[in-house]
Amino acid sequence: GQHHVRFGALGHVVLPVAVASATDALPPALLAGLAALPYVRRVEPAPRFTGQNNVATVTLQAEESRNRPIWAHGLTGEGQVVAVGDTGLDYDSCFFDDGNQTIATYPAANWQHRKVVSYLPCVLTSGEKELGDIPNAHGTHVAGSLAGNAQHVPGTSTTEATVHSRTQYNGMAKDAKLFVNDFTCGKRALDNSMVLPGDMYEGYAPGYAMGARVSSFSWGDAGAPREYNAILRRTDAFVYENPDMTLVFAAGNGGLR
Repeated sequence: GQHHVRFGALGHVVLPVAVASATDALPPALLAGLAALPYVRRVEPAPRFTGQNNVATVTLQAEESRNRPIWAHGLTGEGQVVAVGDTGLDYDSCFFDDGNQTIATYPAANWQHRKVVSYLPCVLTSGEKELGDIPNAHGTHVAGSLAGNAQHVPGTSTTEATVHSRTQYNGMAKDAKLFVNDFTCGKRALDNSMVLPGDMYEGYAPGYAMGARVSSFSWGDAGAPREYNAILRRTDAFVYENPDMTLVFAAGNGGLR
């Protein structure tokens, strides 16, 4: 396998450097050579990010009943846009499908689509744009937790009765719309791993431009060193410059430790 080291040059340019196996230490000569370059400000490991939203069983609205008092008070997310950066979205799912509207690719928007305002796809090295998600993948699960809303679309293979039975799994903000930022390409999504922008500021700005003021990033690096790295610095910079934006990250899948 390949392990990557992230090092930043002037400004916020981040370049990966391929070294040996992830289990091997960075060769001292390479580390010294990178650090000696006059335009290198920092050398740090590049974490491998995977989805972390495995068990979503906490009852948010009513602890011991099937009632939904928050929805009963009209708080369903209507009129809001939620951004989600993850492995993509199966937008043909009954929780997001709109039989009358197409998916707009960022920076275009389709405000008539019942659920997806805009989709920022992975762009392959060939220039081809890749939209969607693999079966049972993390991004679709997270988007459903946020704003999924099961509706029957005539002409699809899923029956109306089946779709109705799935409304119990609607997302917390079931009437909100979504901006989707796809952080995976091709087979890299098979293990729910993601490839983040070199400058994470660019991972937050598109959703903000589409009107989202809450953005979900339900992933993390379980083995990451506890240090203030480039991703954290650029995250702080974004929220400092856009104080009306709330970025939400996963606490992890391991429970209390």
